[in-house]
Order: sequence, then structure tokens, then C-alpha cells
Amino acid sequence: VPVLGVLPYDDPGLPEEDSVSLPPGGERATNGTEDGVPDERAVTVAVVRLPRISNFTDFGPLARTPGVRVAYVPLDAPLSADAVVLPGTKNTVDDLLALREAGMTERIRDFEGPVVGLCGGYQLLGERITNGSIEGTGDGDEFEGVGLLPVETRFEPEKHVEPVTREIDGVGPLAGAKGTVSGYEIHMGRTRVVGEASRPFPGSGAATDRVLGTYLHGIFENESVRRAFVTNLAAAADREPRVVAADTRPG
Repeated sequence: VPVLGVLPYDDPGLPEEDSVSLPPGGERATNGTEDGVPDERAVTVAVVRLPRISNFTDFGPLARTPGVRVAYVPLDAPLSADAVVLPGTKNTVDDLLALREAGMTERIRDFEGPVVGLCGGYQLLGERITNGSIEGTGDGDEFEGVGLLPVETRFEPEKHVEPVTREIDGVGPLAGAKGTVSGYEIHMGRTRVVGEASRPFPGSGAATDRVLGTYLHGIFENESVRRAFVTNLAAAADREPRVVAADTRPG
């Protein structure tokens, strides 16, 4: 099976920023089912279907990996999966309020498997968001996050946009990943660690044994990261790693 390398990100705004090609927010949809691997031997990654989801192309490499299913899960649905990912969002504060209203915040807290937050999802997993009136459309300036990572995010008017290449130190759900990782960052706000946490990249991101957050979009395009995540997920779900291979199919 051919292995896909890292896709170039010469233009950080290149990936789709809207959700027009996703199913409606109230429906669960699963990608990656036509790989020839029986469902009982596959693992499922639940992507929480935020109302303002963005950069959902982050999950294409996982859906193209044999033995991996990517399920977009509505906010009012149970998290019946082996791992949970909180994706990027056009509006972190308003999506945080939507999570809370739907009861999804509690379901994420109670989930016992690996959890990953990307960009806005990383901010959501933290303990607190401050200066939130810069982004949110409602009242309020300080908001309690999901609380799975010891980090706080303060919003600022300037948007950070940057292609990124870093050395990864695989920790948490990405344990075992090594080498150079490429992608891009596009976000508002700065996140700081306020408790005990590992760093997947020098001075960037945060992780515990089970939960990881990063601003790096395109992270699963990197073969070493994808392989580590899928291998760890297969082990945690008691599947056969030789069946759940980490090499993506073409297309």
C-alpha cells in the first residue's frame, strides 16, 4: 500500500474553511467504511460536529487509513467511538456554548478513550477562555472550558497565520511519533499551560496521558503522527495493529 507523505501548505488558507460538503449538523455520518476491513476489527474516531466547524479536511488522512472510521457526531448524540477529536472552529466561544447547551461537554469529560483537540478544539479542551467577547456573539468575557487540559486561552484581535515545521516529541495519544512534522496554524488567541502537562512540540501544545491539544492543522497528513495515533488507538481499543495499518490508501 503506498504511503502518502506530507502535503505542502504554501497557502495556509488553502484547505476548505466551510462545511458545505459535510452532512447536516443533526446527522451522524461515517467516512472510511469502504476499505475492506470488517467493522468489528476497525477503530472509530468521533469528530464532534461543531456548528461552526472549520478545516475538517484535517481528518481526510484518517478516513483514508485502512481500518479507521471517521464519524461526524452531532452535538446531542452519544460518543460511541474509540477516540474523540474536537476540530477547528470559526468561533470557539459560541461553539463552546453550543457544546454546553447540548450536554456534549459532559459526554466529552466522561469519555474514557483518547481525546485530541485541533486549533479551536484545543482551546475548547482547556480550563478557561478569557477576553472571549472579542470572538463570541453573546454576552460574557470569561468562559469555563471542557477542562481536560491544564491550559487557558486569551483571545486577541490579531489572527495568527503561519506555515509550520517542528520536531515532534510524541506524547499522550501521539506517543511514539518522532521526527519533523509540517502543517499550518490559523487562529486567534494565545494559549498558555497553567498546570502539569507534556509538550508535543517545543513550547507548543499540551498533553496528558490520554488527551492532547495542538494548534497544528494538517497534523494527520504526517505519516509518523498518523501511524502513532492509529497504533495507539488500536492498542487502547484492543484491535489488531497489523489489521489497522497506518498507511493511507491513495485518493
